[in-house]
Order: sequence, then C-alpha cells, then structure tokens
Amino acid sequence: MHRAKHMIWVAGLALLVVACYLPVSVTGQNTTTQRADSPEPKPTPEEFTKLHDAFMNAEWDDMATLVRRARAKIGMLTPKQRKELMYISREWSKIKPKWWKHTSSSRPVAFPAEIWAKRFKADYLPSEYLGAQIPVTIDPYTNRVRVIVTWHPDKLDSEAPLRGKVARRHGIEIRHMAECIVWHELGHNYITNSIPTEQVLDLYVNHRALYGNCQEFYADMTALRHGSPKAALMQLLIRIEGLIDYNTMIPHTRAAHGVGAILLVEWMNHPDKWPMIHFPPEVPKKDVELNTLLYIYYNLDPDWDVTQYNQLRTYVDNWIRKGGRGDAVLKQRGRIKLDNRLEMYLEKSKDRQWQEKRDAWVAKRLEQLIKSGRADPKKREEGDEWHPTPRKDGVILPIKED
Repeated sequence: MHRAKHMIWVAGLALLVVACYLPVSVTGQNTTTQRADSPEPKPTPEEFTKLHDAFMNAEWDDMATLVRRARAKIGMLTPKQRKELMYISREWSKIKPKWWKHTSSSRPVAFPAEIWAKRFKADYLPSEYLGAQIPVTIDPYTNRVRVIVTWHPDKLDSEAPLRGKVARRHGIEIRHMAECIVWHELGHNYITNSIPTEQVLDLYVNHRALYGNCQEFYADMTALRHGSPKAALMQLLIRIEGLIDYNTMIPHTRAAHGVGAILLVEWMNHPDKWPMIHFPPEVPKKDVELNTLLYIYYNLDPDWDVTQYNQLRTYVDNWIRKGGRGDAVLKQRGRIKLDNRLEMYLEKSKDRQWQEKRDAWVAKRLEQLIKSGRADPKKREEGDEWHPTPRKDGVILPIKED
C-alpha cells in the first residue's frame, strides 16, 4: 500500500475557548420561620475550605497534607461536605496519576497512559504546538496506526492568568488550559489506537469529515471525563467562539455541538442537580438549541463545587461506557442518541430534521423552566454580573483586556 495511504490527518486542538441561580418561590405567608432555639449552622472548618479550594483549582502539591487535616475535622462537617471529602481523598491521585509527570518532559518520551479505564502507550514529543496528534506509520507488530502526541510542556506549569473576560471570571490559568489540551490529545491517541487500522483508513479516505468530527467528539469527552475541575470547565469554555462562528469545515464545531447537545438534555431534565447552570430568561428567537447552549456556557457559575464536578465526570463516563452509546458514535457514522429519545448526527447534512425536533424540545423545556422560575430573570439586582450574549472577541484567548 502506498505510504500516503498510511498517513492519517487528525486536526490538532484549535484552541478557542452559568452563574448559580436558585429560584425562590413564595406563596402566601412564610411558614418556615426558624425557631428561636434552633442551633446555628456550624461554621465550615478552615481545613475543609482549603482542601476544597485546592482541589477545585488543581493545586496538588500539598493535597495529601490537606486531606489529612480535613479528615481530622470530619465530625464538624455536614453530610454533603463529608461526601466531598471522601471523594477528594479517593480521586485526586487519579486526576493527576503517576505517569502525568511525563507530560511536561522537555524530551520525547513514551509513557503508559490510561483513558476510559484502558491503558495504552502514548508517544509524546515536546513542541511549540498548542496541541496536536501527528500520524507516523503503521506499527508492524500490532498493525495499528502509530501516532505522536505533542504540546508545549512549559505551559503545564504556568500560573499566568488567561486574560479574556470569561477566563478571568473563572480564574483560569495557562496551566489549566494546557492540562485540558493534554487530555484532549490523549483522547485522540486513545481512539486512534482503539480502531482497527482498516477502519481508520476507510474513515479517513472515504469519510474524512466524519472521521474528524468523531475524533474531536471523543477528545472533548475525554477532557471532560479525565480533566481536573478547571480543565474540564475549560473544555466547555474553549468551544464558545467556535460555536459562535459555526464553521462546519472545522471538525471541532460539530463535535462541540454534539457534546453540548448531550449535556443540555441532562441539565434541562434535572435542573435541580445543577445549580451551576444558568438558563436564559427567554426562548431564543432562532437556533434555539445552539443559542441556549451558548448562553449556558457563557454564564457557568465560577463557584461550582466538588459535587457538581463529580456529577459531570460520572455522567460523561456513563454516557460513553454504558449502553454502547459511545461506541455507536463511530460505528453508526456519527449518530448520537440523546436521553430525551431524540438524536443528533455529527454530519450536519444528516441532522436537519433532528435539529428541528431538538430545537422544539429545548424551546418547550425552556418555557417550562422560565414559568417555574428556574431560568434567569430578565432583570437582575444592580451589581450582579449579567452576560446576555457572548462577545466574539476576547472571550477566552488572551487577545486583549476587556
């Protein structure tokens, strides 16, 4: 077979990139006045606050010490805080596994990565690229496509802030962005290794656009599932500008829309589980699903907590690994089965009728959320941040100060 047929083009990460609203319903006279002799809520121990903040900000250096100190105060914690403490104790070392040290190497290195509970060898090459997967050859021993993953290692240690308005609101640093990119590229590596070579070649030669969309879909889901809290958050935020431009020639666009469609159904079906999510105060006049999703991404709550991070990881993991839906995205040529019994196709040309149905479903569900008071009010108290529409420039990239 000609050497050119062995090469697979996979787009590198094209970077680039709700406040909490708890509805209060009051009917008639307040009948839940606190009794005078009711005990005051216990203040949260400083040890737990430090642990929680360090975990959410991916500050791992003193994590073992912080866990130990917080566990010593477990009797002072609420049931929710105890669950979060147990979760942090169990998961923090998995979010930054032992092999992670190789990702910031200044030299080429092969290391055993683990994605979606499966291990594979990642061949890493440091470079000036923000992030990319580069095909090399066909491995003669495994008959699998061999690829190299590459990124800029210095960025993984940089605590410099990103300067865009949304990035500043969430306290995103360059290291969070870089971590997101690493998981994204390892997701590319994983899916390439998982597919038989003949299928990879068929997809690339005969269905190149679809193959690119599927690759980016799995890579985005990988960063959501495996990244630390701010890296997972970054994976949502980095897609804002691409979803505004909506260039379907770029594989990230439809992939990001597919990921968003999956999450949107979950958020709208179970809004009480997701206080981090803002819903728009009115139904968008056009592109209802897309503009609702953009509104939510742009207004994500920077004060989300460990519980919601756990929910996000668990939901994404279950969606990919249980019921065969993750495998079906590739096997059924970009078909995504949603939890509201609707579907999406990553190829826009196949998605027109389903798009109309999804827009209608989102509009109906949003009307219900508005009526119930769960959506944002049209006017907010003076001093509150309000972001009705995303700006096209400076949302995440450090292009300029807002």
